[in-house]
Amino acid sequence: MALSLGAEGVSHLEGGQWEASVNYRYLETADGYIGDEVWSQYPDVVGTRIWIHSIDLQVTYAFTPRYSATLTMPFVHGEYSSLNFGTRQTTTAGGLGDIRLMANAWLLDPAKPRDGNISLGVGVKAPTGDEKATDTFQTTTGPEIRPVDVSIQPGDGGWGLNLELVGYQKIIDQLYGYVSGFYLINPREEND
Repeated sequence: MALSLGAEGVSHLEGGQWEASVNYRYLETADGYIGDEVWSQYPDVVGTRIWIHSIDLQVTYAFTPRYSATLTMPFVHGEYSSLNFGTRQTTTAGGLGDIRLMANAWLLDPAKPRDGNISLGVGVKAPTGDEKATDTFQTTTGPEIRPVDVSIQPGDGGWGLNLELVGYQKIIDQLYGYVSGFYLINPREEND
């Protein structure tokens, strides 16, 4: 996206400049989702807990102050824990996730002094993450290697279309409002 909000206001990358960033996200939940419906517990297990750590390595290149491209390489580690057969069972998966490449454009020319602007982005998500990650599950007949829950799979196995919106607006003096939205369209209905 190539936007920095700092003490001196808003700055943009100039044409030919690069920017690198590292982002960390953490998710912990006891809820499962099927589509947009929340399931407080998965129907087949009780005491479910999910932890996901994600580190995104991003690099942006500005072709001009207005147009840029961003490559995102996510690295994830997920842990899924539930009570099965009277004991807590935990499985994990991790590695490189699905890589994204975005093209971004500021609607208003950032070379001119502005108190606000909006950037739109469109890109692709490549199926680089492991959609078939496995771990050892304890069963009544002993340990068994199976695919881990879809919630912690590093990838989903499909190509996707990314849409992004980023905007900022000066409110007063050095105070800015900022909005960001991201949506993934994945035509594949289910993974393998």
